Amino acid sequence: KDGVAVLMNGKRSQMPMEALYQMLAGLNAADIEKIEIITVPPAGYDSDGDAGFVNIVMKRNSGTLGTGATLATGLGYGSGPQANFSLNLNHQGKKLNWFGSYSLNYLDHLAEWESYRESNNGLETVLTSNKADRAQKRTAHNYQFGVDFLISKRLIVSGLVSGYDNKIRIAAPTVAFIDYSISADTLIESSIDDIRHWKHGMGNVNLQYTFKNRQMLNANLDYLRYYNNSPSRYINSYYSGDRSFIRDEDNSISKETPINMRVVKVDHSIEIGESTILESGIKGTFSDLINKVKLETKKGNSWIENPIFSSYSSLTENIMAIYSSIKIELDTNTTINAGVRYEHTKTYLGTREEGTAVDRHFGNFFPSLFLYRSLNGNNKLQLSYGRRITRPTFTEMSSLGVFVDPYTFFSGNENLLPTFTQIFKGDYLFKTFVFSLQYSRDKDVIMRFQPRIDPETNTLIYSSDNIDRRNTLAATVSLPIQASPWWEIQNNFTANRQRIDTELHGEAYKVAREGFQLNSTHTFELPEKYAVELAGYYFSSIINGYFNWLPRWFINLGVKKEFNHGGVLRLSCNDIFDSNRVRWKTSDNSVVRLNGKLRPEGQGFVLTYIHNFGNSKVKGIRKRAVGSQEEQQRVTN
Repeated sequence: KDGVAVLMNGKRSQMPMEALYQMLAGLNAADIEKIEIITVPPAGYDSDGDAGFVNIVMKRNSGTLGTGATLATGLGYGSGPQANFSLNLNHQGKKLNWFGSYSLNYLDHLAEWESYRESNNGLETVLTSNKADRAQKRTAHNYQFGVDFLISKRLIVSGLVSGYDNKIRIAAPTVAFIDYSISADTLIESSIDDIRHWKHGMGNVNLQYTFKNRQMLNANLDYLRYYNNSPSRYINSYYSGDRSFIRDEDNSISKETPINMRVVKVDHSIEIGESTILESGIKGTFSDLINKVKLETKKGNSWIENPIFSSYSSLTENIMAIYSSIKIELDTNTTINAGVRYEHTKTYLGTREEGTAVDRHFGNFFPSLFLYRSLNGNNKLQLSYGRRITRPTFTEMSSLGVFVDPYTFFSGNENLLPTFTQIFKGDYLFKTFVFSLQYSRDKDVIMRFQPRIDPETNTLIYSSDNIDRRNTLAATVSLPIQASPWWEIQNNFTANRQRIDTELHGEAYKVAREGFQLNSTHTFELPEKYAVELAGYYFSSIINGYFNWLPRWFINLGVKKEFNHGGVLRLSCNDIFDSNRVRWKTSDNSVVRLNGKLRPEGQGFVLTYIHNFGNSKVKGIRKRAVGSQEEQQRVTN
């Protein structure tokens, strides 16, 4: 399912999802202690995100005071050069602790796009195909600096600033051919130059006070600023079916989206006796954005605005939340964690064309319940239930203005509704073996890249849309195997059945599909501090609303060498057989028939060297989640 949130040490990432992938790819796996999968988060977490949380917990050394640093740098090549650099600093003093990090990632690669569609405008059948080689150059800077000041044993005051600058340049020569059954055919050659530039800055002030009677108060004040500037230039040359020149067309698109967020959060916890913890909190999130898109076409020496593809919209959204949860250890083998969260949402969206497009007010309760029981030393059981909400991201609602060709583009959907989900889950653990069974019911599911075609103009628009209902039943098996002292295997297998019931393009749309996902990771510990990791992945077909994502697979390989002086040299190869393709296809009886494929970054080799300096036993950074950790997930590139 979509809607997975990624946390680092309990804190939501401070970057769009695309930049998050870059950061994760540069992590040193040896620094990771564990990865927590939180399918049904408790009431203390925001109710947003119907697929749960992934929390990556970094190792924390057990030493005392001092300063430490980690430097990593790497070079690689796939369809183009790659480079990365990162520096992490950490100082632990008696009263003052500080930490900082900076990373730079550069990626030059070629993404290949092909698509085909068949439709009927009521007079004739129209076949449209396009192909593009999207040369992309991405430069991403990420930074973070934080200070913890221990005023007393009970009071800690902290500050944090972080941000990123992520810039992508795309040059995409594209060829589109439109085959009409009656009218004259058309060939279009396009030269596309596109820039997608995201900037982000965040400031956080945190106060933590521990009372004598085992109570704790934690307060956060956050301010976040995002700015997206995406200018584009599209030059289209039109030809008849026999390659006779018809005309040129020069288009320019400007897109600016500033986003501001202010978050206030106060949490309180108290230990009651030896076996009960009561937690409560309140939170206010206040967001606003402006989205300006303007498409102009050159006529002679003048630029004329096209009102069809130009828009101006403003969004204001306020979310007030209050929660309470209780954790009770009934005995050494049984734990209950129950809670409820109430959120009231006020959303206003205004556009230049419609005035008030959305004026929505609603409040909802989100209960959660967990039961854990240790049957004996080797057998454990956990049952959980939760109700969640997935709000549309701001960029899903705002106009995107991204064209593949003159008749195919990606847009936003200002009328998106939030998704409400109920999740029932059971886990059985036998030693290191885990079996999970989960059932979820979704209402108004947000599905990305849903197609909509205008039969008069043959224009295909991809945007997020709501699907009425989706039911998912999934079984997961996690089976680690220690094949030998030097060979460790981790196997994960998920089988699922998903059913969608909705209406699309004026037709009833009901579809059910079984699928599965498999990944197997083999780690070989070799002499002389060498290690080899081989990981394979397979994903079967998945329903995505009006079309299906088709199966895909890939295999990654990594080799690591540790040196006695503390350095680590790592060689990794992603997709060693160059097999990873994202493919999609509608069913044969669809009104609009679509299929296509995208080759993303593709095969790549990266050589990375990591070195630790200073006191390697310095304590880790204090685990602290900022108040806006959930909101940062909603700004995606």
